[in-house]
Amino acid sequence: MCKEAQIGWMSREDIIRALRKSPESQVYKESEIKQRPKSATSQVIILHTTQHDRITQIYEGYKEVSKMVGQIENQLIDLEESSRTSKRKVSDTCKQLMSAVEAHEKSMLEKIDIYKNKKKRKLLQVLSELQKMEGRFKKKNEQIAQCINDSELDVNQKTEQLKDLLKDDPSLVTTTSFSTSNADVLSFGTPVAVQFVDDEKDTPQLVAMVDNLLKQHMVVIEAGTIVLSDIAFKKTTLPQMLLGSAKYSVDKFNKLWKDECTYHLEIAALPGNRNTNENSSSSSNDSNMPLQWTIIKEMAMDLDKPNGVIEFADEKDNYNYDDSDNDNDNDKSNGNNNRRQKRVPLEWEKEYKLRMRICCCPGIAFTSFSNAPVLRVVEDLSFSKILKNTTEVDTLMSFLPRGKSSTLSLLYRASHDGFAAKQFHDKCNAKGPTLTVLLSEDYNHVFGGYISVSWTGTNTWKSDTNAFLYLIRSGKGDNPQKKKREKRGDDTVGIYSLFFFLFVCVAIFLHVATGGGHDMYIVDMPNSNTGSYCGSYSFNIPADTTRLAGATNFRLKEIEVFLVE
Repeated sequence: MCKEAQIGWMSREDIIRALRKSPESQVYKESEIKQRPKSATSQVIILHTTQHDRITQIYEGYKEVSKMVGQIENQLIDLEESSRTSKRKVSDTCKQLMSAVEAHEKSMLEKIDIYKNKKKRKLLQVLSELQKMEGRFKKKNEQIAQCINDSELDVNQKTEQLKDLLKDDPSLVTTTSFSTSNADVLSFGTPVAVQFVDDEKDTPQLVAMVDNLLKQHMVVIEAGTIVLSDIAFKKTTLPQMLLGSAKYSVDKFNKLWKDECTYHLEIAALPGNRNTNENSSSSSNDSNMPLQWTIIKEMAMDLDKPNGVIEFADEKDNYNYDDSDNDNDNDKSNGNNNRRQKRVPLEWEKEYKLRMRICCCPGIAFTSFSNAPVLRVVEDLSFSKILKNTTEVDTLMSFLPRGKSSTLSLLYRASHDGFAAKQFHDKCNAKGPTLTVLLSEDYNHVFGGYISVSWTGTNTWKSDTNAFLYLIRSGKGDNPQKKKREKRGDDTVGIYSLFFFLFVCVAIFLHVATGGGHDMYIVDMPNSNTGSYCGSYSFNIPADTTRLAGATNFRLKEIEVFLVE
């Protein structure tokens, strides 16, 4: 057919390829359909409601996490930028401080030069006048010497000439009159001394003060606020202990710091004295000085408890609340901050300020300080001023008939109520069993006694088989000891209470059968009267009667009487 139509021979593939290029051909149309993209086959997936919700949750979670990722990435960028900004700020501030110091240095150097030059001009002026005077004196001396040594003059001529030379000369001033009229000049002195207004300060103290100010006012600040409230002292179960407490509330502090945070409680004494009439000038100067803050307590922070109470103790009159003087470094290394509290001696009737902040990233970053409420230390008559520590208290309590289960309530304190016998009896008579604690003035011995019967103001003896004497603190190396009554046949041991004399606790014991005397005799006004003494009669006290008070005769620095219940 091709030959008849005079068409050259072609393969099937060539024919199809040619027809694909002709839009009128069926091959072209079929080829176009094949080249069109196939549409996806629609499918319907049936899901349970919970599955559908889970898909939604996953998608929402993805969006939320992606958002947080973006935020944290931005925070990291901001962190880097803010750290650079803070570094620049610190550097700029330090440069300003150094510039101020350099400016002050330049100013002081200029002042020293001005001062020196003015003083120098005054001294040169005086020197010039003295040199002129020196020349006049020298000339007059030479004239006198020439007159005396002139061989051509006879005695009468020399006498007449000397009279003329020795006449009063206004240009000459005697050394005495010059010294008197120019005393200020002669004491003018040459030293150029630079010192602080307060003579007690020196350079190391100034440097330390500046360093402390920089540490307080130039710190890395962390977000968060603290509020202190309800500052108070409270009694403990031991009579000598005073425990301070403050409520705190923390807000807007980031919990990411977790175990890296501690509370820092600081205290500072307010300027001024109990007696405002004393040292008024120094008090005025003190009011212009910055407060000296001291960390009194460090406590680990519990981020799950933003509100709580922080307690602190003081070493009032040698009160001992923490025996770990040397374990701070160990506590630091072991991460135990709960024991970190420093002994700050507080004074009666004086005011202090407290403040607190949180330290995170240990020792580097801090929150801003809390408010600074005022704490006033009012003398509390509920605990001992004599007993020094818990060991002494525990020992003394163990001497009592009921031991540590006993309750002590202060009835009388001589430094507060008075040392007179009448004041003692007014406070202690008819109260019941009492424990008396004595502190000797010159020897610092702590001793006393217990009676189970009441004090009276009558001149009568009372028998008390439960009475005892004791020693708690001794400068002679004696250990604490309890001295009970000794039985000696039908001997009678009693307590004698005389209104006009202060016979404290087991104050006077009489060994009647042997005509004995007083085991402890405390006179009226024993703080100034040395008539008080100890003996050795009814109790197993050593023959050396100095063991209790430190001496046979003594004065008392303090007396305390506690009701024992």
